[in-house]
Amino acid sequence: MIRQFTRPLSLHGPIRVPPPSLVVFNGETGKTGDPNSLHSTFAEALHSFTAPPLPSPTSVLCIIFFPASSFPPASPLPIWVLTPAKGYGGADEVKMLERHLRETPVKIGVGANRAAIAASFFQRHGYMNPKDNSTRTNLCVDRIGAAVLDDGMQHLNVWRDIEIVMVNAMMPWGNHRLLPLGPLREPFTALNRADFVVVHHADLVSKQDIEAIESTVRKFNESVPIFFSTLAPLYFMKAGNISCKLSLKDISKAIILCVSAIGSADSFVQRIKKMGPMLVDRLDFRDHHLFLPEDIDMIRKRLQKLESEFASTPIVVVTEKDYDRAPEVLKHLNYEVLVLCSSLQILSSKGSKEDGFKKCLRQCLETRLSGGYTT
Repeated sequence: MIRQFTRPLSLHGPIRVPPPSLVVFNGETGKTGDPNSLHSTFAEALHSFTAPPLPSPTSVLCIIFFPASSFPPASPLPIWVLTPAKGYGGADEVKMLERHLRETPVKIGVGANRAAIAASFFQRHGYMNPKDNSTRTNLCVDRIGAAVLDDGMQHLNVWRDIEIVMVNAMMPWGNHRLLPLGPLREPFTALNRADFVVVHHADLVSKQDIEAIESTVRKFNESVPIFFSTLAPLYFMKAGNISCKLSLKDISKAIILCVSAIGSADSFVQRIKKMGPMLVDRLDFRDHHLFLPEDIDMIRKRLQKLESEFASTPIVVVTEKDYDRAPEVLKHLNYEVLVLCSSLQILSSKGSKEDGFKKCLRQCLETRLSGGYTT
């Protein structure tokens, strides 16, 4: 709240980065599940634009915020800037984004100061300003054409052209209270700044729940486009051999232990149950938790108990985020570990589909950029 009152008092106003800036914001702390799939969706969508509003080919800068905590000092940072910046959970989200976007020109920046990160990338790679015709006629794939900011809505000192709010349909507003008394990062009135709202895990809740979420959003923003998404399972990959892909049907009638340290474990477990295993057990850890030796011992004991009870060797299933956080640790379980690979998909709802989402994103960018940049 204090930030909103003090922003107008700033002598210089919010800092504008030259290329278009998109903010992806989770309404609650650690509850949306896998917002990085949405970041990948935005990055790929922006890179695919072959006409205005963005030059093409274009490179996209994803800026990830990580507070100081438990970043392993020996961890390599191949394309991320500000190596002194530390990230929770061994930078699991950065590693996952880097793996997903490896074949694209997306660049990933890490650190608390978004403006400083962006400036260092613009200086190193250059940028393309859609309002400057000279950058459109001298295209370079290494130049940055757009910036996507993770959890950037509350960073009011950075100008944004588009703001996207993600809401977890399974637990949309928590206890309706702001940090530290509740999970909300911003008051409900912040919804009036949103250009889009994406209701995630919409397929796992009832129609009545969806209508209630829509009603709440409309109280604060009557005209904002609302889209609905799911994290659709694609296949399993074997831990330690990610080139080996297995069908989702391979766990049918199996004994499964879901192990996760993510913000929305319920959605993960529900999707595994839908695949038809004989039994699904679970061990949940706090979001971004780095598995310790005692955790591995606890997981192994649970697996041994399941094996004894059902006379069948259980299989461990983890999320991509859990695997990317510490791929070597899971080898010590001495049980088969499968990694569920998923993709964010925009659901068809009221005539709106994924193509409609991209079209809406393009139109919004065109409208904002046609008005020019002001300082």
